[in-house]
Amino acid sequence: MEILGYIRVSSQEQAESGLSLQAQKAAIEKFCEYKGFHLSKIVEDVGVSATIPLKDREGGGQLLTEASEGVAALRLDRLFRDAHDCLGITKRWNEQGIALHLLDLGMDTSTAMGRAFLSNAATYAELERNLISERTKDALAQVKINGGVLGTAPMGWERTEEIDAGGRRVVKPIEEEMKTIALCRDLRSKGWTYRQIAMHLTNTQIPTKRGGKWYSSTVRNYCVYDSSSASS
Repeated sequence: MEILGYIRVSSQEQAESGLSLQAQKAAIEKFCEYKGFHLSKIVEDVGVSATIPLKDREGGGQLLTEASEGVAALRLDRLFRDAHDCLGITKRWNEQGIALHLLDLGMDTSTAMGRAFLSNAATYAELERNLISERTKDALAQVKINGGVLGTAPMGWERTEEIDAGGRRVVKPIEEEMKTIALCRDLRSKGWTYRQIAMHLTNTQIPTKRGGKWYSSTVRNYCVYDSSSASS
């Protein structure tokens, strides 16, 4: 059987380290050698999220076009976005005589048992992802209720190593960033537009929180005072 392998990593960091890609590739090569299959090619998608349907990925589109006898992947979540994506594509593969081999489950869709198992696996995998998403949203909502700050510290503040009574890292003001915020509000109170303030901060080389470029929307976030007579 001629096999087309498929590997994917979702983040650029994973892609740059290469470790996950190498591990997936090695597992597929070992599997094909054990089974006596001919591995014609390994298609990869680098820095591509699982939320993107297989057909809309560069490597995924190549896989759908070139697969002839069999497809091998380390896990179900490397290939498909959800159960609908999975079952729709594998149905077409079955009709074309293309078997899917999932190494972690030790199954292939060339048999009736394998196809039935895949259907259940895809459904439960989607259920697990949805449950994880719900739990994550609930946890983040509780952090906000408890007064926690999500993401990076905002302009004017930085997190310290000190932990408060609620188990959160204490934040402290940054004097220079506080001066920048004060300047934004002062210029806005004098009738400057957000765009003019952004250009002024850029021209005077005052850094943003992350060292990037100043934009009107960024300035707006710092200008609590909003003059109704000034346009943005």
